[in-house]
Amino acid sequence: MPKQTLFALAVASVTLLTTTPSLALELIGQFQAKEHVNLVAQVPGVIEDLRAESGDPVTRQAVLVRIHQQDFQLDLSKQQANLALAQADLELKKALYQRYQTLIKKNSLSQNELDLAHADFQAAKATALLAKISVEQAQLSLARTAIQSPITGYVTQQMVDVGSWVDEGTALYRLASIDRLIVRLYASEHELSELQVGQSMRVWSESVQDRQVIGKIARIGVELDSEAMAYPIEIDIPNPQCLFKPGMSVYGSTELAVVPVSTEKSAK
Repeated sequence: MPKQTLFALAVASVTLLTTTPSLALELIGQFQAKEHVNLVAQVPGVIEDLRAESGDPVTRQAVLVRIHQQDFQLDLSKQQANLALAQADLELKKALYQRYQTLIKKNSLSQNELDLAHADFQAAKATALLAKISVEQAQLSLARTAIQSPITGYVTQQMVDVGSWVDEGTALYRLASIDRLIVRLYASEHELSELQVGQSMRVWSESVQDRQVIGKIARIGVELDSEAMAYPIEIDIPNPQCLFKPGMSVYGSTELAVVPVSTEKSAK
């Protein structure tokens, strides 16, 4: 009988990992200004000059509005004259009080007369101080007729015209600082699960060619935007060259996490 050799067949189990193609989530939204400022009148008067219109760029401390100054200049002159009178009266009362101090040492004056001179001197000092404060207030009011921009940015709204009467607190311009912007994107409830604060997103706009910015999600809204019917996602980005403008449409893209898919094959 011929010899038989038995061979054991080894069966190996091989696990193959496959991945799906890289996926990206793309959202759309708008650029928004990070800082808005209402420029208001600090003194009442008639608008004499406006130096910017809606859409114009402005720089910090540039004069944007002038209010008619004549009444404020006259008031300053009046207060300066009152100060001069008060200071002259103060010098007179001071000299009289010093003289009375000398006389009382010589027993040539009663204590009551000295006390009255001292009271007059103190009253004159108070009057001169009030006059000085009135001059400073008049100077401040005159300076406030030239209204400066507190920020570098753009005029988004002009609210008055030349010749308009304004009161203290009347809004003149609405300004927006755009050296930093908010990218406000909108995500559906299903897309929210793919996003988290601190996640990187690539941001670009079709209005500005060949310019992309990498930012991180700063805030994720918890309430549905009733107009967009989606949840707001906000990213803060620098905009030093002011290439992006508030209101421009913007796109944001982020890579989604890829889950490996395992399959098993048998090898003989």
